[in-house]
Amino acid sequence: MEEWMNFYQKLSKVNNFKIPRCILLPATVRIEIHGFSDASERAYAAVAYIKCFNESGQSRTRLLCSMSRVAPLKTLTIPRLELSAALLLFRLVKKVVPILQLPIHKIWMWTDSTIALAWIKTEPHKLKTFVSNRVAEIQALSKDYHWKHESCNKEKYLTADEVKRSTEFLAKIAQLSEFKAEIDALKKGKGVSKTSKLKALDTFLDENSLLRVGGRLSNADLPFEAKHQIIIPKAVTDLTTEAFIAVLKRLCARRGRISTLMSDSATNFKGAAAELNRFIKLICNKNETLANYFASEAIQWKFISPRSPNFGGLWEAGVKSFKHHLYRTLVNSKITFEEFETIIIQIEGILNSHPLVPLSDNINEYEVLTPGHFIIGRPISAIPEPAILDISDNRLSRWQYTTKCVQTIWKR
Repeated sequence: MEEWMNFYQKLSKVNNFKIPRCILLPATVRIEIHGFSDASERAYAAVAYIKCFNESGQSRTRLLCSMSRVAPLKTLTIPRLELSAALLLFRLVKKVVPILQLPIHKIWMWTDSTIALAWIKTEPHKLKTFVSNRVAEIQALSKDYHWKHESCNKEKYLTADEVKRSTEFLAKIAQLSEFKAEIDALKKGKGVSKTSKLKALDTFLDENSLLRVGGRLSNADLPFEAKHQIIIPKAVTDLTTEAFIAVLKRLCARRGRISTLMSDSATNFKGAAAELNRFIKLICNKNETLANYFASEAIQWKFISPRSPNFGGLWEAGVKSFKHHLYRTLVNSKITFEEFETIIIQIEGILNSHPLVPLSDNINEYEVLTPGHFIIGRPISAIPEPAILDISDNRLSRWQYTTKCVQTIWKR
């Protein structure tokens, strides 16, 4: 008892130390120190805990000490403030460990900044002065300190809970960017505005402040996620007339001038057609030479009847084929924008290699007319196969042998 009183007296002489009571477990066999540091734009802080283990594997954790500092008047970046917090933690633990006079098994130092952690593990001479000075001090006497990153999953694969929380986080960001007014109104206990796009959905905020669909489905015998789905903004970036005109310009730059364009009666398409017509009339009224040029370049735009997709059977079939390849490629996949663009263009090549007419009856004619012939003079994705009827069977692979048999049958 007297020994512990002396320990508390020594510890109480250190400023800002909060002295814990009943630190040690009975029959303690291992003691660890865990320190945590964090920073914000206004302040940074460090806190240390002592963790004791007994013979049966039970543990007890108690607050040991803490320190905080106000951020400098000169604005610093968050990573630099995180490094300052890490230095504060290092100084705190360095000061308290000798006073404890206990056999410490391991000292763990935790920071939630991967940048600060990378600096601490870098040679100081490779860093800028501000960072170098602090890293040098930490590295000088912290060989026995184990720096780690904090809410860190060491498993190779994501857990179901992590995927769910990530999905909800991304949905919340999307909702705040698109439906902030609706969210603010619901938080104040009011309904969404009558002019809101969400008015008909009977929206409400769940316990995580996520917008969900309400309505009569709440009485159905279904899981909560099925009855009240998360609302997300409109899987495209823009549906304005300006965006479509930009798409049309890219199409003409890649495929050449368009003489006739067929489309459905979407409002953005109609707006783009009206915008083009106004532009052509404006030019025609100003200059005769330009008028003649734009008259030759003008696009004849035809619309099918409203709400009649069956009139656009040709391009609807193309859309179906595109969706088929896109779904088969991207289902359950996480890709970057560059990878997505690559896949889109590859699907474009596949669709432009589809036959436009039936195959020829001539056995020696393997090619068929495709959209690629009008673009580059041949199919884009398909590779022409040479005739193999005159090659002996022992020189052919199984696939080539089968092809030869088919060719022979056709020839007969």
